[in-house]
Amino acid sequence: MTYRVVLGNGAASVALWITVVCSVMTLPPERFSWVWIAAFVVPAAVFYVLRWVLSLRFGWTVVLSAITHTATIVAALAIDGGIARETALGCSLLPPLTYLALRRRGDDVTWALFLSLCTFLIAVILGKPPAGQVWTFLAAGILTLQLDARARAASRRRVWTGSFGRPRVAFASLYSTLLATLAVSLLTLQLMSLIPSEEEQRREAKRRAREGTASVGLSDRFEFGPAGQRLSNLESNELVHVRGIDPPIGYEIYLRTLHFELPRLRKWEQAGPSDRPPVDDSLIVHRGRAAGLRERVIQIETTKDAGDFLFLPPGTLRVEGVGDAMGNPARENYNRSRSRPIAYTVAFQDRRRAAIGQPSEPRRGQLTALPSEFDPHLYHFEGLNDDAGAAEARRNGESPFAIAQRITNVLQQNCRYELRDPGSVVDFISSRRYGFCEHFAAALAVCLRVAGIPSRVAVGLYGSADDVVDDHLVLGSQHAHAWVEILIEGLGWVVFDPTPAAFAGAGDAELPQEGNEDDGASGTALGLWRWARESGAWLIVLLFTLAGVMTLRRRTAPTSERDRVRAMVDRDAAALFRKLMNALTKRSPRMRGQSLWDYARTLQAVDGVPVDAIENAFSAYEEVRFGQRQFDSDRRRRLEDALARMHDQPL
Repeated sequence: MTYRVVLGNGAASVALWITVVCSVMTLPPERFSWVWIAAFVVPAAVFYVLRWVLSLRFGWTVVLSAITHTATIVAALAIDGGIARETALGCSLLPPLTYLALRRRGDDVTWALFLSLCTFLIAVILGKPPAGQVWTFLAAGILTLQLDARARAASRRRVWTGSFGRPRVAFASLYSTLLATLAVSLLTLQLMSLIPSEEEQRREAKRRAREGTASVGLSDRFEFGPAGQRLSNLESNELVHVRGIDPPIGYEIYLRTLHFELPRLRKWEQAGPSDRPPVDDSLIVHRGRAAGLRERVIQIETTKDAGDFLFLPPGTLRVEGVGDAMGNPARENYNRSRSRPIAYTVAFQDRRRAAIGQPSEPRRGQLTALPSEFDPHLYHFEGLNDDAGAAEARRNGESPFAIAQRITNVLQQNCRYELRDPGSVVDFISSRRYGFCEHFAAALAVCLRVAGIPSRVAVGLYGSADDVVDDHLVLGSQHAHAWVEILIEGLGWVVFDPTPAAFAGAGDAELPQEGNEDDGASGTALGLWRWARESGAWLIVLLFTLAGVMTLRRRTAPTSERDRVRAMVDRDAAALFRKLMNALTKRSPRMRGQSLWDYARTLQAVDGVPVDAIENAFSAYEEVRFGQRQFDSDRRRRLEDALARMHDQPL
């Protein structure tokens, strides 16, 4: 029977590893790279090999494993960079999960399944894995539980874990397992729909903020320039419609209307001169074309509520259809001469990727200057720069974008986004530490100027793929937003958004379009899932009912003549076993909860007990009772022989 026990343990081990691998694969790859996963898995595997394969002493095993773990972490940092907090949390489960899956002693399989479930839940919270991965993970987990239970029974009873007995019982067991897997999977997917992922939380936060008040973008209490020019005076929910011509819209976009270059504690002002001579379309160009960047073409339609604002994305290359306009091309500041709806086409480049490693333009003067009213408060901004290591980064030749990211990280760690006005920008970073987009933008711009980087604050509209309606963006005053623009050599003014992504969408990657509800699932799994979701809880109840019926059918009395004969044979085996146990009890009582094989070992110390015959009888009974084997003449003979030898022994 030994080879059968080994085979059963091997099946349970394979199922466990499938479960473990599936749980790791559900982790979102954009957050959990294979470099960091390997950095935590390899040391655990090394620890297992040193301790249980090479039988190394525990102390040396710990030391060598710690050295290995340090090496893998350093390698991961060099290859893949830093690690986010949620990534560290998920990876912290991988060493014990790997070690337990390799060792598989005692309750290791149970604990490994628990850690696999924890890893799966982290994946659900962060990104909601595809339905196919969910089904595979749950099916493998349920199969592991059954095979592990059978393997443990096999080790105690010396029967084969793969023995399912009669065909109908085997079919019922398999069918019940499949139904249980299907039911648990559907129930899990239903519960997953109630757990908001991080991306859904971001979208919901943006939606609530935009629907709750129009001052999400520009507050009426935090001024930028003259009141007549403040974008926050616009109250319409539809100001512009943006359609993507090449490529289709589906990415985030900034539409600038104004910019402010003169900082104040409570407001920023526009730099003079204030005159805006007439310009034509050919002059509305920010800078020349940046090599290696894709050119995007959009069509912008304004509504009657848009006033005389001219909405243009930073990095504009060409404009057609504006008509009469006024402005200063050198400062990229434009307005239309008349307030009426128009439609115009704009070609532009999003230059943030190109600006990542580029230096700032060697222009100083008012673009890096701060007024005297900042002098008593400069230590707040210098302290923030020191926390970010801005001065050292500047000396080491890091780009303005890298320095801005350093400062933004510290800023977002110390300050939170709230729809409350903290007062001045000094109050925002020193005492109140809450505010909205203007405060984040103003604080970063001041810190950049303290570091000697030309910067300004720009305002306008911000939209992302979350705002796509049909094939276009619909942007209104609730999309009003403020950001920072950095003067980059050869590129001009480039957007850098310091506001937390949940409320502004910082970042330069193209976003996928909405409307994809399958979360990565497709084909048959997706169709079945949608059908199950529409059917509601009744389907799950029905599946559990069917599984229960099949389980009860396995336990009911057989109806066929063959089954009746088999039941009588089983009862005959049970009767012989009871007689044998009665005879043994007279010699040495069996302790409560004691297994047959432990009982057999205690009988070895009792005089007059034929232990070999008793063990053969126990094995024959367990093969019939638990192994679903036939009670043939050989097994009957082994039971009867043990009983006869017990009767021949005097008490």
